[in-house]
Formats: sequence, structure tokens, C-alpha cells
Amino acid sequence: MRYGVQHSILSQKKRVNLYFRYRDRILLTALVLSLILTAFLSIIWNVDSALSLLAGAFIGMLNFFLLAREIHKFSPGHGLRKAASNLMLTSVFRYGVMFVGFAVCISKDGFRLLPFCLGVFLVQMVIVANAFLVKEKKKEIVVS
Repeated sequence: MRYGVQHSILSQKKRVNLYFRYRDRILLTALVLSLILTAFLSIIWNVDSALSLLAGAFIGMLNFFLLAREIHKFSPGHGLRKAASNLMLTSVFRYGVMFVGFAVCISKDGFRLLPFCLGVFLVQMVIVANAFLVKEKKKEIVVS
């Protein structure tokens, strides 16, 4: 039985490590892609569209980072009630950040709405593309 408990703790640590590596890989890919798209838009189109895309991408990455940070707290070993209340407060903050971003985008003359929305949803596009493009062996970790 003692071995089973240690195995459970090890597999939980492995799962958490995989979770953080996946989150960091998604954020890094979204950052690199947003910088490439920003450079491309500033050359091809105009600087206002490029900056709108970059602002949207940073808001989208902040949104994803805050969500990933709070979802991690729902893993075993954390208090469920406290994690749920923190998730609710973080969700209100995340939506507030997105609202301010969209309000600035709509109110400013230099900001463009379409590139901004593309930037906000860039993280989601990276996640979907990662699901289709990356062929990894998925190992099930059994927690006993």
C-alpha cells in the first residue's frame, strides 16, 4: 500500500509538470506567432493594424494564463471551495480585462477591430492547431 501512495504522488507530480509544460508551450507559440504576424502586418498593411493585433494577442495570452493558473488549483490537494471562489474572482477580472481591451479598441481611431479580435483568439487557434499538428504519444497516468 505504501508503494501505491508514493506512486500516486509521483504520477500527480508528473501530471502537473506536463500541464505546466503544455501551458508554457502554448503561450510561447502564441507569442512567437503574434510577433511574426505583427511584423508581417506592419510591412504589408499598416502599423495600426499590427499594433491592434499585438494588443489583442497580449490580452488573449493574459486571459489564458490567468485561466490556466486558476484551473490548476482544482487538482487534488487544494481546497475545492477556495479554488472555486478564486476561479470566480479571476473570471470576473479576466472578463474585465477583455472588456477594457475591446472598449479601447472601439473608442480609439488607430485601433482596428478585426486584427484585435484575431489577436484575442490567437491562443485558441494555437490550441486547436496544436491538437491537429502535434502527434504525441499520450500516456495515461493512472492515479490509484
